[in-house]
Amino acid sequence: MHLSTPKLALSLALSALLTGCFDSGESEPEAEKAAAPQATEIRVAMMQPPRTGLSPLSDDAFKLSRWSTAETLVNLNDQSVAEPMLATEWEQVDPMTWQFTVRKGVKFHDGSDLDANAVVNSLQKALDAASKPRILDGIEWQVRALDDFTVEIKTTFNDPLLPSRLSSPQLAVLSGAAYQENGRVMPIN
Repeated sequence: MHLSTPKLALSLALSALLTGCFDSGESEPEAEKAAAPQATEIRVAMMQPPRTGLSPLSDDAFKLSRWSTAETLVNLNDQSVAEPMLATEWEQVDPMTWQFTVRKGVKFHDGSDLDANAVVNSLQKALDAASKPRILDGIEWQVRALDDFTVEIKTTFNDPLLPSRLSSPQLAVLSGAAYQENGRVMPIN
């Protein structure tokens, strides 16, 4: 059977109109939607499972970055220029001292607040890791919180690349509760 173009167009238009005329029976009344329980966990399906519980201190850091499940203080744009992420601004106060202002109003997945102490904790865990993240090879920093939302990083040499280093997924900032006593990130189940 061969339909002319006008008949084919009319058939497609009628099909589209009729599609909306039937009830699939899947819609819920508004009262049931409002009473639905809130989800309390996030499930992620992946082709290759993480090696180390999605620790940013491992090669799993790339997965955290790609899935947007962890963030860093700084992001690199398409031209590789450092831009604010969890830090709203930063300045090099002298050749070996940087100060970063931490974004206010950010919550971790566990409900705790992002603050300077969480940033210091995450960076210190990376600095102290038995297998240091590659971005920190040959790097020694002293990291401390100056107040609730200001982090100071002191370097052992003038490091103009420090903001770019902080964009590495291996330096993702996690809630303090994400770390075990031995400094490892708690594995996911």
